Amino acid sequence: MKRGSILIVWMVVMAVFSLPVTSFAESMAPVQPTGSEPVEQLGGIEPAQQQQNAQVVQPTSTPAALSQQNTPAAQLPKETVTAGKVAQGQRKVRTVTFPNQDRYWMERMEFAVTSKTPYIQKIVVPGRNGTIRYVAQKADANKKLTREWKTGPLGAVLPATTVFIDTDQTHMLISYPERYISRANHTLEYRANQYPIAVKQTAAGYELTVKFPQEKGSIGEVWSLSSAKPLVDWSKPNLPAIWLLLDLHDQQKWSWDGFYVKTPATYEPHGPNLYWRIPINYVAKSFVMTGGSQAADDLGWVMLSVILTNQNQLGYWETQPGSSWLRGLYDVQPGFYDTRFNTDMAIVLLRGYHKYKDVRFWNAANRYAQFFLEHVEKNHFVLQGPKEGWLVSDYAHLAKPFKPTHSSLNHQLQETKFLLEMFTETKLPVYEEQAQKLLQGVKNSTASWIKENLDLHYAYLPSGQMGMADYPFLTYDDLWQTQQMLIVLYGQMDSDLATLMESKKAFMDLTNITGYIQRPLPEPKPVAVKMETSEAGGNQ
Repeated sequence: MKRGSILIVWMVVMAVFSLPVTSFAESMAPVQPTGSEPVEQLGGIEPAQQQQNAQVVQPTSTPAALSQQNTPAAQLPKETVTAGKVAQGQRKVRTVTFPNQDRYWMERMEFAVTSKTPYIQKIVVPGRNGTIRYVAQKADANKKLTREWKTGPLGAVLPATTVFIDTDQTHMLISYPERYISRANHTLEYRANQYPIAVKQTAAGYELTVKFPQEKGSIGEVWSLSSAKPLVDWSKPNLPAIWLLLDLHDQQKWSWDGFYVKTPATYEPHGPNLYWRIPINYVAKSFVMTGGSQAADDLGWVMLSVILTNQNQLGYWETQPGSSWLRGLYDVQPGFYDTRFNTDMAIVLLRGYHKYKDVRFWNAANRYAQFFLEHVEKNHFVLQGPKEGWLVSDYAHLAKPFKPTHSSLNHQLQETKFLLEMFTETKLPVYEEQAQKLLQGVKNSTASWIKENLDLHYAYLPSGQMGMADYPFLTYDDLWQTQQMLIVLYGQMDSDLATLMESKKAFMDLTNITGYIQRPLPEPKPVAVKMETSEAGGNQ
């Protein structure tokens, strides 16, 4: 499935500005495997067995000392959502007031009438000596877009992007007024807004005038975050470079109900100005897991709070558009389940729970974990070896029939990490046991993942073969992070994963691929608990 170039950017961000080794989940989401390489027969492994009717155990638990960890509701940010009819249509407003009095605000207008008169909203920015900071995009000689910081005085018009405004009293981050048309399968068609935000100096400070064309069926959105203190300390190392890549306007959109990215060509519908709501919010991931600023802390909480509303009753976040790629291969219909996007989101929610002590984030991650255990039991391939191992299907549809889908190595590794994280949180054996089965599935097929050119295959196919082209370095990073977690939890790395890492790194070095994690793994050390997998693996 095509994933979009912005996700490659996130892989670069996290490779350059990765978290300390004490953090388990640092990997970024995948881009589409090309699927262009010939499929090799999987040697030395029995034909795949797809399991779809196993009994499911659904544990219910909470982290150790959960009640002592939670932040009392009175100390959490206060979120208010209002909606009502106005003359122009439906108006929605979300406000969040933080304990330090920072304030987030978003307005969404759903226009029911067409008028030549624009819809107008006024925003007051107290203070004097206003300055701005924003990211400008430009094309180089090869028409490749580059991004750079621009700073200057607060003038009569704001640039057409997300802008930081600083005065002697107020610090604000404000979006460009975005316009959309709602399309099928929870997509948004972007419409240009010819009205930039106008700025007027007043006795109180500055008055910002936001305008939207009134077109029946269109949507207008604008949001801001304001504080009495600087939202970002730009003198901190790496923060300017990190924020330079945090796109909230160009290729990605932060909208009322979530995070949207441009639709790839294999998605239905798709188009140059069409965006879809992705289950994982990678900007929120950076805010929560990298942080480093008040803006990141504030917006991270807001974004996680919004993502909760998109979790369905079964516990996962649907990919609403159709995928011609998945439909053609496996009859997977719109509204499907993507294990990578969902597992990434659940890991961010776990991080968010520890960062904010908001029990809702734990509850959402726990609900997903229970759903994922059910998916593992019903949709896996059995690979025999010294111990039985499982490879889990990447995709499923809970409402419509589908054929068994492939199991990609990067999905499998991320799922293993998530299960181990849930084990560390709950101490429930089922999570460790399933993590062992998933890891053993990789171990039982180690040799078959490696290609003649030393690269790795992308996926184990329902036919029992290996196939598709792997990502440049995402899978290596997933292997590294899985090893890191095994060392932290069990005091030792896995020899079969080390074999895969060595092969992938050799291929990357031969082909001049960069951007992967290069820092050394932590030193193995004795611990009391040992993971029960077989070291014979797939190298026999």
